[in-house]
Amino acid sequence: SACLGGCLDLKPGTGVSPRDSEMSSFARNAMGLTGPAGLASWGVAGVGAYFFFYLPEKQKEEKELERAETASRLMRGKPYTEFLKTHEAKGVKKGWFAGWFEAGKGDKK
Repeated sequence: SACLGGCLDLKPGTGVSPRDSEMSSFARNAMGLTGPAGLASWGVAGVGAYFFFYLPEKQKEEKELERAETASRLMRGKPYTEFLKTHEAKGVKKGWFAGWFEAGKGDKK
C-alpha cells in the first residue's frame, strides 16, 4: 500500500493515521528522542544519575545497616552488659549544670 507523508507501515495493508503519527512525533520530540544523539544523551544522563545519585545513596544505606548490625552485636555481648551493671548511674544526674542545681537539696549535711 502507498502511504503518503512518511507513514510507518508495520504490516502490508496497515498504516498509521496522520493524528497518530503527529502524537508519536510530538512524544518523541518532547522526550528528546529525535535520533541517535538524543538516545545517547539519555544514556549519558542515566549513567550519570546512577553514579552520582543512586550509587552513593545505596552505599550510605549499606554503611548505616552495617553500623546498626555492629552496634546490635556489641550491645548483646557480655562485656557491654557487664559494664552497664557495674557502671550504671544510680540516681546521679550527669550534665553540665547538674552539680549547680542539686547542691541545696540535702546532698550535703
